[in-house]
Amino acid sequence: GQNFRIFLSSADLERGWSFFRRALEGESVRYDISASAPGGPELMLDVTLFPKMSHGNVGGVYAVMQDTTERRRAARRIDLQAQRVRDLYLLATTSEYTSSHVMSTLQTGCRLLGMESGAIVTGSETPAVEMRFDSLELFSGDDAALMEIAKEIASHRDPVLSHASTSDNEPYKNWMGTKVVANGTLYGVLVFFSTVARTADFEEIDHDTLALMAALVGSTLERQRARSNLRTLAYYDSLTGLPNRLYFQDSLREAIMDVHGQTQRVAVLSFDLDRFKDINDSLGHAMGDRFLQMVARRLVDAVGSSGLVARMGGDEFTVLLADPRDAADAERVAADLLAIISRPYILEGFEQFISASVGISIFPEDARSDEAIIRHADMAMYHAKERSGGCTSVYVPSMEEPVRTRIQQEKRLRRALERGDFLLNYQPIVETSSSRIVGVEALVRWNDPQRGIVYPDDFIPVAEASGLITEIGEWVIAEAAAHLSDWRKMGMDNLSLSVNISARQFFHADLAERFLRQLNRYGVPATALEVEITESMTLSNVAHAIETIRKLKLLGARIAVDDFGTGHSSLNYLRRFEVDTIKIDRSFVAGIGHQLSDETIIKAVLAMGRSLGLCIIAEGVETADQVDFLTNAGCERMQGYYFSRPVQADVIERLLRERGTLRAPG
Repeated sequence: GQNFRIFLSSADLERGWSFFRRALEGESVRYDISASAPGGPELMLDVTLFPKMSHGNVGGVYAVMQDTTERRRAARRIDLQAQRVRDLYLLATTSEYTSSHVMSTLQTGCRLLGMESGAIVTGSETPAVEMRFDSLELFSGDDAALMEIAKEIASHRDPVLSHASTSDNEPYKNWMGTKVVANGTLYGVLVFFSTVARTADFEEIDHDTLALMAALVGSTLERQRARSNLRTLAYYDSLTGLPNRLYFQDSLREAIMDVHGQTQRVAVLSFDLDRFKDINDSLGHAMGDRFLQMVARRLVDAVGSSGLVARMGGDEFTVLLADPRDAADAERVAADLLAIISRPYILEGFEQFISASVGISIFPEDARSDEAIIRHADMAMYHAKERSGGCTSVYVPSMEEPVRTRIQQEKRLRRALERGDFLLNYQPIVETSSSRIVGVEALVRWNDPQRGIVYPDDFIPVAEASGLITEIGEWVIAEAAAHLSDWRKMGMDNLSLSVNISARQFFHADLAERFLRQLNRYGVPATALEVEITESMTLSNVAHAIETIRKLKLLGARIAVDDFGTGHSSLNYLRRFEVDTIKIDRSFVAGIGHQLSDETIIKAVLAMGRSLGLCIIAEGVETADQVDFLTNAGCERMQGYYFSRPVQADVIERLLRERGTLRAPG
């Protein structure tokens, strides 16, 4: 109920108005801004403005604000830690324990920790100040008090001690210190202190910083080891020993600018191993790690001194090529590296094979910054993976359009969920012997105000990728259960309801509980429910699939395998997953009368189903000839346009009266 102006400073207020005016002119705008209520904490907001259109004119502005305060604070902490590691690394570059090095260490510690003074105190029984730095140079502290602090730190079990006080009796209001150990022997104590009380508590990063500094002022050997460890942690991947993302970014920035400050052409090759998850799943993560090490070694040996190889994380590697002649030159290098990666690997005495997808981006043709060139190379790599993998793709600006389209569609899907723009159609399932409707399959549609009715193939993939499929699936179950409840009250007690679930839904640990909650809400028994899954969905995680199906069947639900015959169909599959129904894929039904092989497959599936006591449903039935063939072959149930297209609930009620067992109302 308050005007938003009170939350913004005058500078931010004017900046916010400038973006608002752009939105009123029809432009979608995104920006960051800080805001705070009077007397309240400061918040960082990610704001998106987009015009509200009405009859072709801007009628208002929608504003979506996300609180990014904690994320930004965490990012600042990470940046601070990285900067401190770099500062301390500079101190580790000397190989001798000199006075200037110690003074630099103490001076740096005071600056990083926000303290006035620092000292190294040595000795145990009779401690003495070996070296001391005072930033104010007017400090006249009490060395006796400092000796007591040093004794407490040296005798304490905790690696780092810190203390804060406002007492006038203590000369040092704040101090923190740690032991200095060289070659396993206590050398002394490193302590920092101030006569002025701190306004903020010591943080974990301060303790970490102090511990690192103690390593730097130890013996020459220990100092050398600390320097090596710091550089390794900051710039190298622990598994492969390759440079990491931070090292690669620094090297890329240096490669872009030559010694004379002029930009030069640079190519970035982004590699991603295809189906590496299969290696981890089949051989285990330990073997997967060995596999990554072998790939890394091949890349390093092949690139040699002509470029830099880095591991960006997971199964992603990046190669930096300095001053290639053109994109074709980078493509030739990528092709050679792909050939090297695809050679067989020997793991546990067996040959293993893998391919990779590569994306290429060239500076300055494809990007004007180091961040953009890496992003564009990644974008091209994902484009290569979508082309089936094992190939190379060079970045072109048009690759960004699908990303923008997907983001926009995801936003519209979110709004559709909020507005309730989804609806269910139902397609009847007909019993062959009686021609009566014995079941319906629920099929979701998106009633988009701009595009009209949108079918699942056009929005389900985006919903899957964004995670919205879970909410959509929850709505489908609730809506279908409500309609089924109405039909049962009208007399169709034996009607079954089939619903499809996505892979993301299937792998929710509480899938069965979600189904049960909605069924109980509308008073529908689980025995009326048939859950349709696909073969590929279950084979990605067999143990989870068996457990999920077991829970569903304990509720009383039936399990149907959709699109049977197009995947890894086998008797073992049907036995292990205890399915109740097989749905013959429409591609086989379409071949009736044209493809003898399709007819043979259908007959074989029907014979197998009868022998296993399974219900068989033929999908995509569209002609009388298909009906005759399936009837003569002994198919129990059919579904398709020949009987009815997917229709809304009120049309289903009419069909049920005409072709089902639904009694007339009243």
